[in-house]
Amino acid sequence: MGLVYSEITLKNVNDQVMAKNGRLADGNRLMYNTTGPLEIWWKDRRFVMEALIIPNGKDTLLGALPLEGLDLIVDPIKQELTGAHGEEMLYLV
Repeated sequence: MGLVYSEITLKNVNDQVMAKNGRLADGNRLMYNTTGPLEIWWKDRRFVMEALIIPNGKDTLLGALPLEGLDLIVDPIKQELTGAHGEEMLYLV
């Protein structure tokens, strides 16, 4: 196999942590500080990512990325989180 070339972008994570643009559900974009890495645990499952710090926020919102990372879905009938593929987390080696 020969050499493979591709354009990539390198970013200083410390600079990015200082300020982020966040988009709210209503489409508005605002500047928020971030924190991370942040561990999110549900039962025996763990996912790491950064989070926006929203001043005066009353609730913690769990979005699509952590739900996918934890392999979870929201059961609309029981109104609770459940494993997308059962309660046991499958690990591929």
